[in-house]
Amino acid sequence: MPASRSSASPSSRPSGRPRLVRLRSSPRADWAVPGSVIRNLDTASGSPYHRGEKVVALTFDDGPSPVYTPEILRILVAARVPASFEIIGLHGAAYPGILRAEHAAGMALVNHTWTHVDLALLPARRWPAEVDSTSRLLRGITGHPLRCLRRPYGLGNPAVDVRLRVRGLADLGWDVDPADYLRPGAAVIARRVLAALHPGAIVVMHDAGGNRSGTVAALPAIIRGIRAAGYRIVPVCAG
Repeated sequence: MPASRSSASPSSRPSGRPRLVRLRSSPRADWAVPGSVIRNLDTASGSPYHRGEKVVALTFDDGPSPVYTPEILRILVAARVPASFEIIGLHGAAYPGILRAEHAAGMALVNHTWTHVDLALLPARRWPAEVDSTSRLLRGITGHPLRCLRRPYGLGNPAVDVRLRVRGLADLGWDVDPADYLRPGAAVIARRVLAALHPGAIVVMHDAGGNRSGTVAALPAIIRGIRAAGYRIVPVCAG
């Protein structure tokens, strides 16, 4: 678990809210290799994790949402858990304060295109509007170049691979999907994640794009279950 430090004194934070804890990245938190594909933490190019190491990454797509993202962030901060948020640029531009809060808490921000478009069908002339504009938005929040993009729907083709590589972006995938977007209920979401745990797992969930109250409700049990199983929750695409 990364070391942490408080970035707000008890007297300065609003009553009833968790202390904002900045999760400091490990020395190799920025290991994502441009042009590479990250589907599992311990098999990805440049990964600091060895095969079979009990590490897990939590990722949240399609945000930010003014309703659900702050709740998810509150749970993560209180538990001192790092996560990656895959940002739709249109939503991020509407709620930049949420992006700043995510970054201030030590979460990683990942490009998820401006409008959640299928990159495999996107002509080259539209990449600046969909991809580059989102990277500029997030770079304005973090102060450093983006490490990763998550393809909407996980779709791509060789042309997409080339365009990501040219932009210095790794492709952040996943290998555990509890299908929380189908709203199966908190207990089912948690059970699916914990049943699919394996070394290097990257879990995809959602903090926007619909009613995500089940995801919010499932998250504490997911965190407890991961830790009880002896896994560490680590960042991906940070730095």
